[in-house]
Amino acid sequence: MEFIISQEQDDFIKRIISDIEKYIADHKINPKLKLLYIPSFYQIRFTRIFDIFMASSLLLRGLDVISVITGFFHPKECIIYGGIYRDNRQYNLGIYNYVETTLWVDFLKQKFVHLPDFRTTNDIEIAKEISSKVTFDNYSKIFYRDYPAGEKAAIATLNMNNLPEIIDKKEIVDQLKIHVENIVELMSAYERVFDTIKPDVVFSNIPFYYKWGLAFHIAKKRNIPFYSAFLGERKNTFFFSYNSDKLLDCSPAWLTFKERIIDNRMKEMIEDAISKRSHGNVAHFSPYPEPHKHTPEFQEMLSKIEPIKPLVFFPVNVFFDAIVFQKTPAFSNLVDMLDKTMDFFSRNSHYQLIIKAHPSERLFYNMPPQFSRYCLKNILSDLQKEAKENIIFLDYNTSISTYDLIPLINLGIVYTSSTAVEMSWFGKPVIALADSHYQSKGFTYQPESTENYFELIHKILKDGEPQSVIDERIELSKKYYFLYYYHGYVDFKMLQGSDTHVVEDKLLLKSYEDLLPGKNKALDYICDSIINKLPIFGDNRWPPYTGEEEI
Repeated sequence: MEFIISQEQDDFIKRIISDIEKYIADHKINPKLKLLYIPSFYQIRFTRIFDIFMASSLLLRGLDVISVITGFFHPKECIIYGGIYRDNRQYNLGIYNYVETTLWVDFLKQKFVHLPDFRTTNDIEIAKEISSKVTFDNYSKIFYRDYPAGEKAAIATLNMNNLPEIIDKKEIVDQLKIHVENIVELMSAYERVFDTIKPDVVFSNIPFYYKWGLAFHIAKKRNIPFYSAFLGERKNTFFFSYNSDKLLDCSPAWLTFKERIIDNRMKEMIEDAISKRSHGNVAHFSPYPEPHKHTPEFQEMLSKIEPIKPLVFFPVNVFFDAIVFQKTPAFSNLVDMLDKTMDFFSRNSHYQLIIKAHPSERLFYNMPPQFSRYCLKNILSDLQKEAKENIIFLDYNTSISTYDLIPLINLGIVYTSSTAVEMSWFGKPVIALADSHYQSKGFTYQPESTENYFELIHKILKDGEPQSVIDERIELSKKYYFLYYYHGYVDFKMLQGSDTHVVEDKLLLKSYEDLLPGKNKALDYICDSIINKLPIFGDNRWPPYTGEEEI
């Protein structure tokens, strides 16, 4: 038997939901709004806990919650199980369908729509016709109506195969075709769902992948407010968004938040938060090495650094992380950036470069060989880059912490790495290439072209920066971190879990009464935003602080 969470938690959840039903009936709570709820990645038990928690909270506030049951809509290339292409596919899909149905129909007992019922034979024929035209050369130009079907199909294909870029291989092109088929069928099905339900508001997993992105696309065209939640890096948290498909998007609040006066107590809290992050204490599990150990490996690296030569640090993203599946004004992808950056430093031996693999690559070295093929060391081998004295490579398992490297460097360069924010805390200039949540916040450089990227490197290393620029970078980056990490990532203090299952997934509330309006500031803020169709982030508007201590 598959439990939704565990036997103990399942029994507790059933009791809570029974109490909620009685409360709604006793208080004659009538639905105010019709909310279409699109379930998340249910292979992660914590997302199941979250959807139960969120749906229950909305029901208690008088929303008519209608879920979308995916069923076996995409039996061939369902993107629910990203990164484990064809690994127990039918079994995984069966479990997902069981959990999805049991959670919403048997536990929450809510109205639902069965997505496959909204697909027609005509949809299938149109999808096959469009997908048959997909090739390696034209996939990025394939649109269905006004939706970039080829581009979104590529993101799914990359994620399913742990690839850093689309390759001209029959297996990959065949998958692109299937995902384009999925997109065409799903768009038509969702349009009929929207026509049938006529939702006032939509709640979903972050619409980065097309499974949720298509619902966002349709809601946006129909001016229906779209709220989403993304499993947070900080312990037990979710990041909420409004009418956005970007990860960690708190931009609408930044202009006013950055003008906020930070008092001494707030400064102490920010410094404490930075210290916790540097020691890996903000997440349930951290792959990062402890700082300030100064191991023999660190001493050996120091001996290779020439003090008179400017030093640049390039912390490299995991190549098949979905956030790097984008082009920049300077490079077509992360591999392209790595290739051209290596060439640049090979030609400019008066500079030094440290390239560091992401510690999370260890996960892929523990898998079959095809999964580690696109780890940094192997990418460098494929690029056939010769070893240079002015280029130092640190692999995923290095004992050297990023926080021990930052004091040594003159410049940081990143694709989308969050290390950009960390380097900025210490005043270091950072050139950030791809569209990340911290872009355009005033503390990083964004090159407009390949030429501009290299010009910036030369200029910063040659001329340096005024102290006023450095001081402003430190202030802005710390404020921004406080906004997105302690206001953006919301910890309701009522649910616990993680994507890696390193802690027990469970509801921490004592009874349904903990979910009622007025009991929890963070929950009230999110629910009131949805009910009143207000942005999560806006002018003088952001979720309440949910750090370890009250402010």
